Amino acid sequence: MKLKRIITGVLASVMCVGAFNVTSAFASDETNIFIVGDSTSCIYGYDDNYALPRAGWGMYLGDFLRSKYHVEDLAMSGRSSKSFATEDNYKKLLSEMNEGDYVLIQFGHNDAKNKTEADIQNRYTDADGDVKTEGSFKNSLYKNYIEPAEEKGAKPVLLTPIVRHEFDENGKVIDAHGHYDDAIRELAKETNVPCIDVNQMTTDLYNKSGSEETRILHALFKSTEKGDNGFDYTHLNHFGGMTVAKMVAQALPSVDGLANCVNTNAINDDKYKFMTRDEFVGEIVRLTDKTESGSAVFADVTPDNKYYDEIYTAKKLGLVQGDDKGLFNPNDYITVQDAFVIIDRMYKEENVPLKTDEAVFSQFKYASETSDYAKDAVANVLTKLNKSAASNILPKMKAEKSACYVLFDKIYNDFYVSDVRNEAQSADEIEVVE
Repeated sequence: MKLKRIITGVLASVMCVGAFNVTSAFASDETNIFIVGDSTSCIYGYDDNYALPRAGWGMYLGDFLRSKYHVEDLAMSGRSSKSFATEDNYKKLLSEMNEGDYVLIQFGHNDAKNKTEADIQNRYTDADGDVKTEGSFKNSLYKNYIEPAEEKGAKPVLLTPIVRHEFDENGKVIDAHGHYDDAIRELAKETNVPCIDVNQMTTDLYNKSGSEETRILHALFKSTEKGDNGFDYTHLNHFGGMTVAKMVAQALPSVDGLANCVNTNAINDDKYKFMTRDEFVGEIVRLTDKTESGSAVFADVTPDNKYYDEIYTAKKLGLVQGDDKGLFNPNDYITVQDAFVIIDRMYKEENVPLKTDEAVFSQFKYASETSDYAKDAVANVLTKLNKSAASNILPKMKAEKSACYVLFDKIYNDFYVSDVRNEAQSADEIEVVE
């Protein structure tokens, strides 16, 4: 895998290019955009039992929209279009949506579940059958979401589900959703409801980027007995959630009334391209499964920082230190060399110290630009990369998210797949979406 291509290729362009020119002003009143769906769009907390945590794209959609638009993410893990309609979040949707609001409807991952009697009873809907066929997917989408929204004067929008990370022998994405994607597209035409084809958008991205390069969008289990050596085929990580959220945001202007909804400044904001110091430390400590709760971290790291415990742990383990003022500077973008220093220290903490590969290091033409404190670490971490990538890294440049997630995947393989961390998760820790 070529790190340079990952940084500058398709994924980078998805994360960095704004597609719409927004010029008009909005009225002061707020418009709600509700999201109903499953685990691929829902909100996750940081108590999630993953080495590289899951994130639904709905968590980030609001970041890319103008302030007039309030995103209310009601999606719930493991739900189908049928089972979601039995939940309190469904009641919340019915009671709170009003005229002029929008409802983004994305199901399909769980509607196909029919392996158990409980699934057939509670989750399964038939991909075949029209809108009038009881028990069909189309009927469930129309009866439970489209019709109630239209009766309230809200505007339903159908979304096809994201693809799973499954590829055939020719390196092309496997359509894991069968007729459910087509049923959504057909229903949109039959009911004159807008459709955002997220399945096609993610299929195009995965096919163009390939299996290896799109691994960086997915979550990693703590147990290597799940998935493919711990790799989660279905669920996105935070970088993946941001990537898909940006794609959805850039597609929303095709919906009547949302032509000017995109915040172009956010679309191009560096914080979605580069890694902050607290983000990097948060992900890297979670990856080692060493997070502890503590206090008195750094003066500029407050308890409301979602990575507070991870930063505390990193300081305790000696992975990070304060600057000359004792500050951590959590919101600064981490440089490549500082990221490499933390990684090098982490490998030593895990008793698997990295060794310099002189063949790789000899290709590093920017060695003279590396700060003295980071030279050994940079030399060591370069061994995790190929020669082409190593030769083109600028040590003091801001670390891109895409490049960091490539390294996270490599670190996971060293610490989990090739190690002894194979304890199975308990049933209540494993996501109900397969």
